[in-house]
Order: sequence, then C-alpha cells, then structure tokens
Amino acid sequence: MNQVPDEIIESLRGVTRLGEAELVEAIRVLQLKEATVTDSPESKGGVGLIAVAIAIQKVSLRLKKVSLRPIWSLRWVAKPVGYLLPRDDREEWLGDVEEIHHLMLVEETYPAWIINLVIAIKTLLLVWTAVEVHIVNLFSRNSGA
Repeated sequence: MNQVPDEIIESLRGVTRLGEAELVEAIRVLQLKEATVTDSPESKGGVGLIAVAIAIQKVSLRLKKVSLRPIWSLRWVAKPVGYLLPRDDREEWLGDVEEIHHLMLVEETYPAWIINLVIAIKTLLLVWTAVEVHIVNLFSRNSGA
C-alpha cells in the first residue's frame, strides 16, 4: 500500500476534526476507490474523473457525518460530573468517556441512543461509588471517635 504524504495529511487535518489514523484510513479508502474506478472499462475520458469525484464526495460526507455527530450525554451528564472531580480524576474520567464515545461511534458505529445509555450508566456508577465512599468515610470517622 502507498504511504500517505505528510502534506496531504496536514492539509486535510485543517479541514476536518479527524485524527491522523482516521485521515490515513480515509485517504486509503479514497485511493482504493480511485484505483477501482480508473481500472474499470467506463473510465475513459471524463467519466472516470467524475466517478472519482463522486466517490471522494461520498466518503468525505460519511466521514464528516460520523465525526460531528453530537452526543447529549457527553455534554450534559458526563462533563458536568467530571468537573466536580479533582483535576487528575477529571482528566482520567473525561478521557475515558471520550474514548468510549470515539470507539462506539467511529469504530463500531453504534446508534447514538446506545452511546448515550452507556455514558449515562457509567456516570451513574461513578456518582454512586463516590457517594458510597463518602458514606463509608463518614461512618469510619464517627465510629473511631
């Protein structure tokens, strides 16, 4: 497989919010589509160029749609709870939630309602364990006095 030049990755990075791995994958898909279109018998003249342009447009629209889909649980549930945590725990929590969001949305393509449910349940478990720890600490202080 061809290596993707760094200048192409840098120029595309300014246009989209995808990471380097997603950009390389998108360029690889476009190169495969271009190779199959130009090898086809109807690729004589401008028809092949039009087909390549259509293929590029379809892939770029799909990538843009996937990378920009909003998730309400991330914005309204997970991030506000994360800001209640200490700085180190907050960074770890928000990183975990962003990773779940990215893996489920981009790589596995789950529906948005499943991603929202998973993030909301994970946030609920975090709050539950934090409350439980505070209750245990409260009882341990009172029993020692």
